[in-house]
Order: sequence, then structure tokens, then C-alpha cells
Amino acid sequence: PVEHVVEQAFGEGLRGGVDVLGLQRHSVADRPFLVHDFPLEVLGIYSHYACLGWLNGLAVGSVFAYCYYVKAQEANVCNALPGFIQLSWTFKFVYGAVQDAFPILGQHRVPYIIGGWVGTIALGLVIVLFEPSLSVFHYACVAAACEFCMIAADVACDGLVVGLSAREPAA
Repeated sequence: PVEHVVEQAFGEGLRGGVDVLGLQRHSVADRPFLVHDFPLEVLGIYSHYACLGWLNGLAVGSVFAYCYYVKAQEANVCNALPGFIQLSWTFKFVYGAVQDAFPILGQHRVPYIIGGWVGTIALGLVIVLFEPSLSVFHYACVAAACEFCMIAADVACDGLVVGLSAREPAA
């Protein structure tokens, strides 16, 4: 089952032979996954969590200042925005069930990771390009949709990490 999860995530290149970079790969069953091995494929997982933490912190940490100082809204409105933007994190378990129940092109993880990050980047560009004309409500809605896309990618990546952690040797 673990090999199936890894195969879904990384394709046939991890099973053995030569990958797209021309590097010799070992079979998943040949050796356990160890952090100090640091295969190239795991770099994407680390990058995902680094970008997710950075963007999430930036979105939540800056929204009050943007609302209060740039858009000159009342403090009570600006205090509510971080909670509104992060409301979708409450339903993270539902996204996991949906991703498991509805594979895209036969895969449960990779399409959701790619789609989540494409949506995050696209909605981030909407905020950057149209910020002067967005009201605080519209800004908050676009930021909440951006958070939703980050969650879609995060849930899929969490499932991938659970599959990879099953390969670790028992202590």
C-alpha cells in the first residue's frame, strides 16, 4: 500500500531505473526513507510546508494592518478579518475525505497539490493586480479563497507525508 501511495505521488520514476534527471534510483522496497537521504522528490514536500507557513503567516499577519491603515476601516471590522480568512482551515478534515473520495485522473494527491498551488498563485495575483479597486469585503473573500486553495494543497501533501512516514524503520 505504501508503494502505491508513493507511486501515485511521484510516478514510476521512483520505482527503479533512471528518472528524468538521469539519476539512478533504488526501488521503494530496497531501503527505508530517511531524512538524511534527502531524495530530490522530498524537496517539494519541504518547499510546500515552507511556502505554506510563510504565506499563511503573511496573510494573517498583514490583513489587520492593511484593513486599518490602508483602507481606513473600523478596528472591529479589521479584527474580524483574520478569523474570516482562516475559517476554511476548520474544515480541513472534510477536504481530506473529498480528496480520498474523488480522485482526479486516478490520483488522490498530486492533482490537488498542483491545483491548490496554481489557485493560490492565481488568487495572489488577483490581490496584487486589483488591490486598489478591491473593497475590504472583496479583498477578504479573495484572500479566503486563496487560503482554501492552500488547504487543498496542504491536505493532499499531508496525506503524502503520512504515506512516506510509513516507510520509516521502527525505533
